[in-house]
Amino acid sequence: HGAATVVERDWPAYSMAFRRLGFVKEEGNDGNWLVLMCLADNDGDEECLRRDEYTTLKYYQKVSRIPGLRETLWKKNQLCLTMHSAHPYISGSSVNSLCWILPSQLSQFLSVVETMDSDSKWIIKSSSQGRGAGIRLLTKTEIFQEKTTFLSHRAIAQKYFGDQLVIEGLPISIRAYVLVTSVLPLRAYLYRDGIVMFRGGSDYHFKKMTGRLWYFDQLKNYLKTNYGADSASKAFDNVASAVVKVLLAAQPLLAKEFEKMGKTQAGSTYRCLHCFQLLAVDLMLNSDFNALVVEVDGQPNLSEKDKQLG
Repeated sequence: HGAATVVERDWPAYSMAFRRLGFVKEEGNDGNWLVLMCLADNDGDEECLRRDEYTTLKYYQKVSRIPGLRETLWKKNQLCLTMHSAHPYISGSSVNSLCWILPSQLSQFLSVVETMDSDSKWIIKSSSQGRGAGIRLLTKTEIFQEKTTFLSHRAIAQKYFGDQLVIEGLPISIRAYVLVTSVLPLRAYLYRDGIVMFRGGSDYHFKKMTGRLWYFDQLKNYLKTNYGADSASKAFDNVASAVVKVLLAAQPLLAKEFEKMGKTQAGSTYRCLHCFQLLAVDLMLNSDFNALVVEVDGQPNLSEKDKQLG
């Protein structure tokens, strides 16, 4: 179930995995299905399953959607709000840089920029474009020169994550895949492999470079060779820690969404035990191997590896 374009893009990868496990796709729906794969760029309320239907599912049925996730992590502006509202243990860490939603938080943003050094830099990202599109790097002077344009454009403003880890003269970003199988209690599995994307510099708006990617093992080997085994371990430990903290930040907000969905058939508070979802978490590393979460994608493009991320 889902949006036709997303089904066409992602279903072949899922279909292959299910066939290997002995599952069979059924076109008809007699109500006794085991897994409902929702393939859409949203929570799937219209394309897949309505919120009121979750509480009527049989104990053995699973749905590849966590209701409310789009409004907590998946949208860039919501990721910003979620991290702002998080426990100080999370929001006070370097997991997600300071961010503001424009134009609603423009005055707060400008007041902070005003206090910064003249050489401070800021990232402006379109809130409607994803996967690295619509990114600009502006100086303090340029921010004030363009402040009137921010009044009519929806965007996210963030403090520039400086001193980035550079490989072969190029900044990189990391895409980690995490399967969330439970929210209450939180249970998630970080896949052992992921993608390392090479990007152009600020002059090229940090766009992904076509045909340039590594996998995690290649990055680990590079870090071991150039910085030592301890640094390689630190980098990937920090990636895992950042992913966990972002999920912990979203957990109480998702719990509130579940409460709105009513009670289970047994009369207990709904905890979405039928739900799971694969996420792609994009992160950046600095030269000290600290990890920063840039974006969370609730419907990863599973064809990107084959297309070399072009």
